[in-house]
Amino acid sequence: MAGIEDLLSQIPIGDLAKKLGVDEAAATAAVQKAVPALVGGLQKNVENGGAASLDKALDKHAALADPTTIDDVDEEDGNKIVANVFGGKQQDVAAALAGSGGGGGGVDLGGIIGKVLPLVAPFVLSKLGNQKAAATQSGGGGFDLGGLLGGLLGGSGGQAGGQSGGSQAGGGGLDIGGILGGLGGLLGGGKK
Repeated sequence: MAGIEDLLSQIPIGDLAKKLGVDEAAATAAVQKAVPALVGGLQKNVENGGAASLDKALDKHAALADPTTIDDVDEEDGNKIVANVFGGKQQDVAAALAGSGGGGGGVDLGGIIGKVLPLVAPFVLSKLGNQKAAATQSGGGGFDLGGLLGGLLGGSGGQAGGQSGGSQAGGGGLDIGGILGGLGGLLGGGKK
């Protein structure tokens, strides 16, 4: 199963930076905070009874062509995904992520993250949907949605909230626990 670092590597940073009018360092900083937060929010929603809804969304996104550039992204769909994951708290989440360290070189990282979330959300659901489809096709019984999300975050299914005591993913220096732990009660505020 691919980890969060693999998922991050699939985001076209150059396209994103150009669309937002920022440098690649700021776009990278925003993506490195937005993607784990989305995965953590998805996992929190699953823990709160939203597994069936996410399961349907993953099937839908697995059936679509994978976005390869930012121009391929349906931003309206991205806004719906973010609204479902975070409820009305998208700007609060962006502000909390911006304040969780590792800034964007003096730029308004919160503002950038708020714009990045709906642009990367379809990438995340597409990649997760494809992982689900591959796991389902390979047999082996039921599909463990919580395990998929928890595995991406570098822990088991129930540890996405930064409670795992040092859940760094993939050894690339990305502190998932710190990012998600800084969000506190904001994650999982969305719909089921």
